[in-house]
Amino acid sequence: MRDGLSESFRAQASERILEILAGCTEYPSVRQIFLFCTLGSEPQTAPWMERFWRDGKSVSCPRTQRKGRMDFYEIQRMEDLLPGRYGILEPAETCPESIPDLDTWILTPGLWFDDRGYRIGYGGGFYDRYMERFPKAHYMGVGFSCQRRKERWPLCPFDQRLERLVTEQGVYFFEEVGE
Repeated sequence: MRDGLSESFRAQASERILEILAGCTEYPSVRQIFLFCTLGSEPQTAPWMERFWRDGKSVSCPRTQRKGRMDFYEIQRMEDLLPGRYGILEPAETCPESIPDLDTWILTPGLWFDDRGYRIGYGGGFYDRYMERFPKAHYMGVGFSCQRRKERWPLCPFDQRLERLVTEQGVYFFEEVGE
């Protein structure tokens, strides 16, 4: 469904998601934002990076290390991103590693997001493993409203739950939704 969205819709919806993120009450106190580099029809995050930098935020993006493992590295300009594994832009080897803390937002991509706060990604388990290693940061799914699903799928023992989902239609919190 996401691939079927027009390019103009994805651009407008991505802009709206950024407005919603920047309008969150805790946004002024967020020091670090970890986010993905757009792959295919995902929300367009390059303009988000520019906005976050203008707002004084540290921006970090993931680099895969080996099967199932990724870490985030701070980038200070778009030129710090180079083609990496899987055809996704990744921080250059010279970028310093970033460690999330309580004031870090980790914006997480996905194919689907359910009403419990779980996501289906691309099957590598990168984000689930990262969330398990650093559970104290604020993990937020980011996608388009068509990716929000009511049906539930069976969970695996390593599946990690998001705090909220942000789409062009608003913010959906998961902490009070039952399993």
